[in-house]
Amino acid sequence: LGLWTKLRPGLHPFLRQLVQRFELYVYTMGARRYAAEVVELLDADGSLGLRGKDRVIAAEDATSRGGQKGLDIVLGAEETQKDTHTHRPLP
Repeated sequence: LGLWTKLRPGLHPFLRQLVQRFELYVYTMGARRYAAEVVELLDADGSLGLRGKDRVIAAEDATSRGGQKGLDIVLGAEETQKDTHTHRPLP
């Protein structure tokens, strides 16, 4: 695509901690082709589970228009519950 992307220091270790507790998704209002490139950067070895077709949400998938993201796509396929505990930083 010819884009420059800089990943923050410590991103990969952080994502490896997150994947132990959460399902990860890539959600962008960019094109699916851009999202695929981001997945290559974030999950080159497939260990984060982002290579599944259902884990990448691009502009073509959005249900809302006008450049606004909505979580209905992510949350619509699973049962949800209210998170009532206090969050603290991961170690």
